[in-house]
Amino acid sequence: MMRRLMTVTSARRAALFVRRRASSSLSNASSTNSSSVLQSSRSLRAFANASSPIFSHAAIAEVEKEEHVRWINNDWNAPAASTSSKILSFKRQEEEEEEEGIMTISEERKDALMKLANASRQKKKYEKNSNNSSNKKQKKSAYRLHAREISLKHFDLCMRSEHVFRTLFSDKKNAFWLDSATADGNSNGGDGNNDTPRGRFSIMGCQGGPLWRRVEARMNGEVIIMNDQNEIVEKKTGVNSILEYMDEELKRFNVSEENFARCIWEDGKILRGLPEALLFACGFVGSLSYEMREECDSPVYFTNDTSNSMVKAALYFVDQVVVVDHEKKKMYAMTLTEDGAMTQELLDALEWLAVTNRDILLTVANEAKHVEMPTENTAPMVAKNCTQLAESIGFKWRDDKDEYVEKIKTSQERILDGHTYEVCLTNALTRKDVDEYNKNRQLHRDLYYAMRKRNPAPYAAFFDFSNATSEEKKHFSDMYLCCASPERFLRCDQNGNLEAKPIKGTIARVEPLGCAEDVKAALDLQTSVKDNAENLMIVDLLRNDLSLSCGVGTVKVPGLLKIESYRTVHQLVSTVVGTLPPSEDNGGERTTSPLRAFQFAFPPGSMTGAPKYRTTQIIHELENEQPREAYSGSVGFWSCRNKAFDANVVIRSIVYKDGEMKIGAGGAITRLSDPLEEWDEVELKARRIVETVAEIERTFGVKNTRRRER
Repeated sequence: MMRRLMTVTSARRAALFVRRRASSSLSNASSTNSSSVLQSSRSLRAFANASSPIFSHAAIAEVEKEEHVRWINNDWNAPAASTSSKILSFKRQEEEEEEEGIMTISEERKDALMKLANASRQKKKYEKNSNNSSNKKQKKSAYRLHAREISLKHFDLCMRSEHVFRTLFSDKKNAFWLDSATADGNSNGGDGNNDTPRGRFSIMGCQGGPLWRRVEARMNGEVIIMNDQNEIVEKKTGVNSILEYMDEELKRFNVSEENFARCIWEDGKILRGLPEALLFACGFVGSLSYEMREECDSPVYFTNDTSNSMVKAALYFVDQVVVVDHEKKKMYAMTLTEDGAMTQELLDALEWLAVTNRDILLTVANEAKHVEMPTENTAPMVAKNCTQLAESIGFKWRDDKDEYVEKIKTSQERILDGHTYEVCLTNALTRKDVDEYNKNRQLHRDLYYAMRKRNPAPYAAFFDFSNATSEEKKHFSDMYLCCASPERFLRCDQNGNLEAKPIKGTIARVEPLGCAEDVKAALDLQTSVKDNAENLMIVDLLRNDLSLSCGVGTVKVPGLLKIESYRTVHQLVSTVVGTLPPSEDNGGERTTSPLRAFQFAFPPGSMTGAPKYRTTQIIHELENEQPREAYSGSVGFWSCRNKAFDANVVIRSIVYKDGEMKIGAGGAITRLSDPLEEWDEVELKARRIVETVAEIERTFGVKNTRRRER
């Protein structure tokens, strides 16, 4: 057995050596000798593949030794013995030795192995130095980023990013907006509270550009890809991991740091680069559903066969975007093209930059025209609570109050039995046959505008995954996503630094905001034993999740149990950070890809509980195997800049999909949870969203056909 293991390892080492030797030799040998190198490489590889893996360790060593000497001397014209005959000769010799009970390697062969090992180390060192010296040339991407800068310092930036989106993208197909709403003009926490997190950048765009793609992945392993011309360019089956697909695409379209530092055009010249803090340099934007956990060591089983067609990921690969820098009061238009000489594609890209630059300046100079939403005080709600209001506009809870309370008690039984420490149980308000939204697609956008005004959040988002063409209707789900999330799931910068900001602990704010009672509410939350326990358990879970990918000793908790205040609630938030290990060759890819780190941490621990694997099974059972889909998943971007990403946790959201509208809400259940208080928290989280829907529908006269049936 030991001999077989030794020889199998040798065979693998031989194949690797041949690949290294052939690659290095082909780059150094003259063109007249390159065919000999290739022929020699092929002969050893072909023989190795065709034979059983019981190669003699010494046989391979001797063959490698001779070939290595010829490589050192650059003497590829020298006659070489037949590779296969040498291996067979040594193999026969060792078979005879084995029959005689000899299991040792001769001193001569040991010496040959040692010399070969030393020579290989020297060769590897030479190749590494050579690679480092020509690193820029070898790492050069086949694609290049181009940008234009638009300064807004002479304008009042209040609400300007919304105006730009309304003017440039609101009526466009497949529009999206990753929206740092708390940083946009006067849309802060509602009271000017400096503790409200303020994202720096917002990113927006739509269908357009030669590299643009729409990608949808399903639970059955099917992936459908459509280009800018509405043509299905690829339909894959049996795709086990959409994250692996994304990882390979981001590697292919990689934007180098050198390019990022010099990409802004001005007066026909490239003068400078984009802000270092900006991670996005074109790439993927979109939604990864909670059920994508099947790729993340958390398998999902549905008894309903129709779940196989469930959407696991809805994404755009975007090559033309607008970025708003709220801090510096600037906007950037950026586009990704193939690198090379001045082609028609590059001319088209530069023209798009110029036109977009002009349109943005016109937009900020002249306030965009749009329908003003009524203020909160002009339309008081007559319903006493969230459930009454929701039912008045046609929504219905998946689990009513009694059913949900019973599931909370069951969760606590599982905790007492030792299956879990904390269960993040959720509920959903659903409404079908939303006819007016089918007829008037602009309503989805107006709904999001109202949502960001009522409840601005640092990780908000709007996505239009609707189907406008017959080809889209055949292959894609019809979906919109409006999200006002205050929670970051995970962020990875261009240097491999990870940050998670889990939220566990919520309490309603008291009017007027900032009053003594409001301050007391925040203090009560921060000192609550139950809420502290919820948060600490998720912090510990995320420390474990990050440690699976981060370097030893880099996982830390710089912020623990901090209060973040939004317009409607105070939240208890912690911060967990870590750093991916550096690459082994000083400039190559990291040993752990950022997408792999994302996979290790998904789904968000704040939406599962701890321990994650067992708790997701309990949740699946308690929620009647009903999919959460986009809710509890992540929305964000995955960038061509060193695969950097920033993704939220999809909460405080409305998801419209194939004629059904859904609002998710939930909370963490611990042994200390009071079932009735947990139900009140669910209603608190859903109420603001329900009020926004009711407000929009009253403003535009929307009548849902299913209301009276409820």
